[in-house]
Amino acid sequence: MLKKLFSDSLLYGLSSILARIINYALVPLHTSVLSAQEYGTISEFYAYAAFLNVIYTYGMETAYFRFTSLQEQEPSYVFRQILTLLIFSTLLFSSLLYFNSATIASWIGNTEKSIYVEWFSCILAIDTLMVIPFAHLRYQQKAKQFALLKILNILLNVGLNYLFLWFLPHFYSLPVFYNDKIGIVFASNLLANLCWIPFFFPLLKDFRFYWNSSLVQKLFKYGIPILFSGIAFAINEVADRILLKYWLPHHFYLNLNAEEAVGIYSACYKLSIFITLTVQAYRFAAEPFFFAKASDKNSFQYYADSMYYFTLICATMLLGIGANLDWIALLFLKNPIYRQGLEVVSFLLLGNVALGIYYNLSVWYKITNQTYWGVIFSGVAAIFTLVGNYALIPLLGYLGSAITTAVAYTSMAVSCFWIGKKYMPIPYRWTFPLSILLISFLVSVVLHFAFESFTLKTIIGNLLWALVVLILYLKEKDKLLS
Repeated sequence: MLKKLFSDSLLYGLSSILARIINYALVPLHTSVLSAQEYGTISEFYAYAAFLNVIYTYGMETAYFRFTSLQEQEPSYVFRQILTLLIFSTLLFSSLLYFNSATIASWIGNTEKSIYVEWFSCILAIDTLMVIPFAHLRYQQKAKQFALLKILNILLNVGLNYLFLWFLPHFYSLPVFYNDKIGIVFASNLLANLCWIPFFFPLLKDFRFYWNSSLVQKLFKYGIPILFSGIAFAINEVADRILLKYWLPHHFYLNLNAEEAVGIYSACYKLSIFITLTVQAYRFAAEPFFFAKASDKNSFQYYADSMYYFTLICATMLLGIGANLDWIALLFLKNPIYRQGLEVVSFLLLGNVALGIYYNLSVWYKITNQTYWGVIFSGVAAIFTLVGNYALIPLLGYLGSAITTAVAYTSMAVSCFWIGKKYMPIPYRWTFPLSILLISFLVSVVLHFAFESFTLKTIIGNLLWALVVLILYLKEKDKLLS
């Protein structure tokens, strides 16, 4: 069963990793043609979008998996009911954004950004309406179709960015509206997302609106705690990029304004993507797997083994990235101004590993329908995020935001583990994987701050990484080869 879980993780990971790697082709482009301030504006809007995505979906994706697995309702009725809810709510939310774009733009400090609010009202609408069709693919374990659609979307988005930001400006004399590079980025995103619709037409062509009051009540009862949990998650994930703009003292970086600092931090944040992708891919496969195996007599052992190997894989990746960070940064961050923030990467990597551990641990409250715990754990972490950023941004700049991210996600994992022992005493094996994780993190930090030589740092880092891989192989080779 674990082989099935990790094979599905690889397929979902292939879509996520290839999609993000392809999408990462945008980082060299954007850090070449966009100023740090423009990149900061884009990052700020996507940070707000993270909050809005949670509000738009209000827990219905996870509710879909839960209520289809319960078999209390025909899965097709659950699909129709949730999609009916999302259609009506999406129309409401996007209309509010679109017709109040000028007011919203003034709230975030620039009335000229109202057109970007309008772009995002449409982007969020398409994203939301595609959530349940994509969840349906995951429910049916159609990982290949899921991967293909995600990759095609990213290919189109990247292609449009390169067409309008690089190819056409280099070879043709363009109208003045092409100077709005930020608008081009958002418009490309919208056009790429619209192209999902034809692929889901066979699934959606026979769709009919459906309403079952009893089912709706159950869906809201299950999903609303996930909504609040998701808002807290969004605070943990993206609030730092918003708060930096307002809490960074003007004198902290003498050569930068606040939006430029946000751009640099956001660009360096991208370099934690390798762990983020692993966590995302694993979550896509693990969530339906954990629900499906909830009644299995060996379920606790499956959960424990999953955690063990997941942590070891992520720890190894953290050290590998830390050992090669300088040349990775040269590939992605083309303008040297963006590379001055590389000290944040190790802390962001650790934070994302802690988040992945939390996703593993959260199985107990999802299966026992105690989803309110997710609100509590992520709410506590959100407090860490807000207080930590408030305290550390004035002292450490964007490094303070990175440290706060690591602390906040670690607090979620620790609190979820200790509370979960009472409700579902899963026999996790912690000593070895957490030791490897801590060693990997400390080595990564020391490599960055202790060595100025690019070559020496890379050689020493990769030798230590190879040693850790060898230790893991010798310890686990019998199971790996079985």
